[in-house]
Amino acid sequence: MEIRKGRLIQFRGSWGSGLGTLEIEDSETGECEPVPCDNGATVRALEAAFGNVITDGHTANGGYK
Repeated sequence: MEIRKGRLIQFRGSWGSGLGTLEIEDSETGECEPVPCDNGATVRALEAAFGNVITDGHTANGGYK
C-alpha cells in the first residue's frame, strides 16, 4: 500500500526496543497502514508538534520519571 495523503490514527512505541509504529489512514481509500518508525525521534517530533503525547511517568528520552 502506498499512502500519498493521510491522517494519523495512532502511535505505539516501546522505549525498551526503540521501535515504534504510526498507524496512518489513507485519505482516499480509508485503509489503515502501519508505518514502522524510530520510537524516540517520533515521540519527540509528535510532542513538539502536538504536545501531550508522552504519558504520565515517562520521558521523551526513554524510561520512566
